[in-house]
Amino acid sequence: MTRIASLIIALSLLLLALSAFANSAIDHVHATAITPAGVAGDILTEGTPPGIPTPPFVSIPAAAIGLLPGDEIDALSFGNDPIGGLHQLTFSVDTFAIGIPASGVAFEVTIGTAPSAPIPFAIPKPPEAAGDIFQQTGTLPGPCTNVLAPAGSGYGAGTGTGDESNATWATPAGVIPPADDLDALEYSDPVVPPPGGVYFSLAPGSPSLPLIPATPGDILWSPLGGGPVVIAALFGVGPATDVALGIPGANLDALNLVAMVPGVIAPGPVGASPCGPAMGTHLAEYSIAAPGAFPPGAVLVRIGPVLAGVKVGPAGLGLTPADNLDALEAVVMPPPPPMVPVASTPALVLLTATLVGIGFLLASRWQRSV
Repeated sequence: MTRIASLIIALSLLLLALSAFANSAIDHVHATAITPAGVAGDILTEGTPPGIPTPPFVSIPAAAIGLLPGDEIDALSFGNDPIGGLHQLTFSVDTFAIGIPASGVAFEVTIGTAPSAPIPFAIPKPPEAAGDIFQQTGTLPGPCTNVLAPAGSGYGAGTGTGDESNATWATPAGVIPPADDLDALEYSDPVVPPPGGVYFSLAPGSPSLPLIPATPGDILWSPLGGGPVVIAALFGVGPATDVALGIPGANLDALNLVAMVPGVIAPGPVGASPCGPAMGTHLAEYSIAAPGAFPPGAVLVRIGPVLAGVKVGPAGLGLTPADNLDALEAVVMPPPPPMVPVASTPALVLLTATLVGIGFLLASRWQRSV
């Protein structure tokens, strides 16, 4: 091995080690939890480093959010999701989702992955889709589907893949449901609480709801530090209630948003994503649980007073109409590269060949000198 190769490997390992502490904020359905971690209302993070995962631990306790015992967080955002421009959606599903054929969800439901196996998939694990993170693939107008989120869009703020093993959700054989249900996801590291507070929704039956007062369809905001929980505001409109969002009586259970100032959701259309054009009045994407006026696997935006619209339908995420999307995030999607004019192609090939040739010449001279 050359000294240059050794240096490259050493630098790569150093970067991996440095990135190992950039974790994600996560939460699971505590009522059906298999992995014991905190209590309902706590925000968790994966163990560090992602390369050697350990069980999730509490990073922001429910008391710091201003919640009561028994409150269940159902959706989560730190107000900095990259949805103002072109973006790709990442998400998780509940324990009953099956995904469309050949999708990542369908694979995880049927087989699951075994990243630690010497031969990939040689030791299938129990179905685990509910604990995994998926990423939509495809372009407008489609077709679109989903894959298990690759490194860059998975756990560990993207340093690991979306497989639940990178958060160490338990998957004991013979347990129904066979995996923890990830129901809130935020790529920002919760070890350093966001100065702008946190945005979330609470599951039906949470004891704080009648005291705020709020509904399971409202977007809530906490300044952290034990301050009171209030309903977030839609800039220029008023409180971000279920009615204002166009989902009256619904349970909001997945959320992306951009804050203008703490507690206030910024105005403007949500940017385009695969199988979903730019649309909306405020920078917020959300999904609702069944039963409701929209499919539980659809990503919604506010399109007018007390009116919501489907930005990306279930098929645009590789889900069936009955599948429930219950955690949502986004990654920046780079614009497609410009087309190379046909006339310039020979020149491009010549330039590439020249650069490759120079590289080989320098490498051979370096080898003779050592």
